[in-house]
Amino acid sequence: MHGFAIALGALADALSFVESARAAQIAAAAIALVLLWSGTEKLRRPMGAAIALVTFGLVRRVDRRLGWIVGTLEVSLGGLILLEPAARAPLLIAAGLFSVFVFLLARAVATGQSEPCHCFSESDEPISVATVVRTLALAVVAAAAAGAPTAPPASSYERLLVIACGAAIVSIVVLGLAVPRVIASGRHTHVLSRLA
Repeated sequence: MHGFAIALGALADALSFVESARAAQIAAAAIALVLLWSGTEKLRRPMGAAIALVTFGLVRRVDRRLGWIVGTLEVSLGGLILLEPAARAPLLIAAGLFSVFVFLLARAVATGQSEPCHCFSESDEPISVATVVRTLALAVVAAAAAGAPTAPPASSYERLLVIACGAAIVSIVVLGLAVPRVIASGRHTHVLSRLA
């Protein structure tokens, strides 16, 4: 019972930390980390983003420089949000950017396109309803974080804790999305046999 009481106390402490303003900062950190991740991948491999711009009908020919521009936009926006997670303008811009992505992805799905989305540069994930839903969730989270009450300036420790919580959420979601693919590929049986 003693261990259970300690766990409940830790949970109560965590819940008191995550009030609505703090939860909005955590959501903002998660959005910032996703933008930093996807933007960095586009800067490392700009051709994926350049191909996506052609796939979505935004430009007529592939131009590596356009991939750099998209990557730079995402990294800059993610950096702004991470530096000041309570600022509304960068979060609203992120919500708008994700909404544009939702429109483009939904249009691609509706017209039967199944090329890779290049959401994270040269990933080979084809455009699907799941891609649309994932991007819509990012738009909603960014908009909700922008509309939430702001918190007083956080200490350095609290700011790091907010970023760590945002990173944990992104990691859990990424792992959760990867599990069905790993199971479908059959690779999990090798890992499970090594654990036994």
